[in-house]
Amino acid sequence: MISSASPQDTQAKPALLDSLSSIRRKVRVLSVMYGVGIVLASAVGLILAAVFLDYLLNLPVVPRLMFLAAAFAGIVYTVWNYVFKPIAARLSLGDVAGRLENAFPQFDDRLRSTVDFVRSDLPGSPMMKDRVIGEADRMAASVNLNTALSAKPVVFSMGAGILALGLSILLIFSYFGLARIALSRMMLGADKWPRRTQIDVIKGLPAKVAAGQRIELRMRLSKGDKQGLKPKVYYQYDNGAVQQQFMTRNEDEPIPLRSMPAARRCRCG
Repeated sequence: MISSASPQDTQAKPALLDSLSSIRRKVRVLSVMYGVGIVLASAVGLILAAVFLDYLLNLPVVPRLMFLAAAFAGIVYTVWNYVFKPIAARLSLGDVAGRLENAFPQFDDRLRSTVDFVRSDLPGSPMMKDRVIGEADRMAASVNLNTALSAKPVVFSMGAGILALGLSILLIFSYFGLARIALSRMMLGADKWPRRTQIDVIKGLPAKVAAGQRIELRMRLSKGDKQGLKPKVYYQYDNGAVQQQFMTRNEDEPIPLRSMPAARRCRCG
C-alpha cells in the first residue's frame, strides 16, 4: 500500500512534536524554579518570624514548639504546592499546543490537530491530515514558540528567594552569637536570650531599716535606656500588699520611700 504522505511531511512530523516536547520541558523547569524561589523566600520569612517572636516574648518550650510547628507546616505547604505539584502535574502535548495557540492565534487549532493526528488514529482523510500537519509545521518554523514562555515571574521569584537567603546569611555572620542562641532554641535548647536591659545599682539598699528611716535608692539603666522610659520601684511592708512608685530620672534626686523593712524586689519598667 502506498502512503499519501510525502517524504517532506513525514520528516516534518517528529520535528514539530520535538518542538512541543521542548516547550513542555521548559514549562516544567520554569514552574519548578518559580516554586523553589517561593519556597526559599517563605522558609526564610517564616523562620525569621518565629525567631523574632521568640526573642520578643522569650517563649517557654511549649509555645516555642507551637510556633516552630506552624512555621514548619507553612514550609511543607509551600514545598508541596509550588514544587511537588508542578513536578507531578500531567502536561500533555495537547495542553502545550492549546496554550501556544492562545499565544499565537494564527495557528487556528492546527497545533492541537497535528498532535491528535500524529499521536492517535483519528478517522479522516489522510490527505487532509497531511495538509494540516504541513501547514502547522511551516507556521511553527516561521515563529519563535519560546516567546510564549514568560520568565519574568521566575526571575522575580528566584530573586526574592536568593535575596532572602543572602539576608539570612548576612544576619547570621553579623549576629553570630544571637544566631547560635536562636539555633539552640529552635532545637528546644535551654539557652537564654541576652537581656535587653541592664540595671546598675548606684546606691544599694541597707540590710535593715529602722522605722521612719529615709531610704535612698539610686540606679542607672546602662543598657536599654530610652526616652520616655518610666522607672518603677516595687516595695512591700512586712507581709502587706506590694506597692509601686515611679522613680525620677534625675539621679541627684532619689525617691524618698518612708520605711521599707521588708522590701523584696525592685525592677524598672
